[in-house]
Amino acid sequence: MSFFCHIYSLSPPLLSSCQVFRSGEGMGIRLDSASAFQGAVISPHYDSLLVKVIASGKDLQTAASKMSRALAEFRVRGVKVGHSAMCV
Repeated sequence: MSFFCHIYSLSPPLLSSCQVFRSGEGMGIRLDSASAFQGAVISPHYDSLLVKVIASGKDLQTAASKMSRALAEFRVRGVKVGHSAMCV
């Protein structure tokens, strides 16, 4: 069982700089990073996806727990972010 979560930048009116970026990691967590790193400049003309988080576990409860922990450990400053999740 897996959960996917997309962390994306909300539409900035001007250039934004990702001043702090720390991701949640660990066993059963995979990160597919698009444009997320400390110091990244996000323009209004961008692909809003910063990082895709995948949490895997033996069952739904385990995968959900891992995703919850990983998202709680994320720290992003300087860019407004949102997220969406999907279970497969």
